[in-house]
Amino acid sequence: MDGKKLHSAFQRLLSIFPVISIRAGSAATSYLSQLLIARFFVSDHDFGLYALFLTAVNLASIFLKGGLDTATIKYISFYRSIKDVREHSFMVFSYGYIFVSIFILWFLMSFDFTRAAISLVGLPANDKHIGFVVFSILALSIGQIQRASIVAKKHPIASEWHNGVVRPLLTTLLVFLFNCYDGSPDYLIVAQSYTLSVLISSIIGGVINGYYSERSELNYFLVFNLIKENATSWLRTSLFMSVNVILRQVFKSADIFFCGYFLGAKYVAYYAAATRIADLVVFGLSSTNMIFAPKISERFHGNDFKGLQDIVRSSSRLVFFLGLLFFIFILFFGYFLLGFFGENYRVAYGALLVLSLGQLINSYYGPIGYLASMTGNERKLTKIIILISPVVILIYIILIPFVGIAGAAIGSAFGTIGWNVFLDREIRRVIDIDSRAYLWRGK
Repeated sequence: MDGKKLHSAFQRLLSIFPVISIRAGSAATSYLSQLLIARFFVSDHDFGLYALFLTAVNLASIFLKGGLDTATIKYISFYRSIKDVREHSFMVFSYGYIFVSIFILWFLMSFDFTRAAISLVGLPANDKHIGFVVFSILALSIGQIQRASIVAKKHPIASEWHNGVVRPLLTTLLVFLFNCYDGSPDYLIVAQSYTLSVLISSIIGGVINGYYSERSELNYFLVFNLIKENATSWLRTSLFMSVNVILRQVFKSADIFFCGYFLGAKYVAYYAAATRIADLVVFGLSSTNMIFAPKISERFHGNDFKGLQDIVRSSSRLVFFLGLLFFIFILFFGYFLLGFFGENYRVAYGALLVLSLGQLINSYYGPIGYLASMTGNERKLTKIIILISPVVILIYIILIPFVGIAGAAIGSAFGTIGWNVFLDREIRRVIDIDSRAYLWRGK
């Protein structure tokens, strides 16, 4: 790399340093929150139930909102770039869709087969617990739409602050307060604390989103007319994107649920701690996604393919470099990091290394998932995940009963590497954009 390119890369790094910093703080806050809860407030079994609860809420939230958050980034960034009033109509449409969906979900929760499915992975299926789950899903879904809108308006620091920092801090604080009051918090107390923290952070997100919205006098008649004209198109795009998002989340969550089914909540706790630490390897990827997703959409719709390639390559190189540093750190210190959760958690060290390797390969391919979604190639991602998923599930079924959480880690890493490799080949074939890092040679 010559001096001019090196200087350009350094300038890009400086421009996103504030976002990387707040994202690092967010990752550290989330890690510390779960560490404190696991170490000081609940048993291994209860922490495993909490991990199952978080996974179920995140998965159900994605089913609820579909691809609306990804569509929000795509449409809001596009509408703002051309100063189109449909920005407000799309947000009203999104909130309406979520509230209708939550009523349908609440109705489904009343059926015995739904509660049986919840019990199957080890979670309680009583009315109180169902209430926490449904309310958390509603607040989380609204919060994620707000977060996507703030990202589309190019304020990723504000987006990350209320989601990644405020929420885990509030959860830990509420667990501590309940502990002072009750003296022996269990899983339901932690779930209740999380539900309240999601509600508060969603309210904060709404205030932030409103602050960064365009100041204009809304004509509500025009807003609803635009919804009527565009709802079909918005819904179609969101549903197409939702297939990808849902499949990826099911793909990502299946390991936790299979561990719960085969091994029980205690081993879910150990595996969840390993996945939480392994996620450090891709914290750079999730950070730059917030910055580059709107830019990918703008460059593609503006037919600026050279600019699009530059953005994608810069992102991939940065996140792979950061991911490699974290992978090396985990390789040497992962055993001790697991010990902070509790001595028993160190049994997950082998799983941690396998998961971290999968995430390192994930970071090497950069924002390939967003690149597919923002350029109209989300169906290719869907097909790839559909093809890989049965193989991964088969790995879970065969390996988890025999080798425990290491089997879950092998299946997860195999799936992550597989869909990145095949999607990259498809994207290069269709739009000739290469998202691989290529740290040592350039294209």
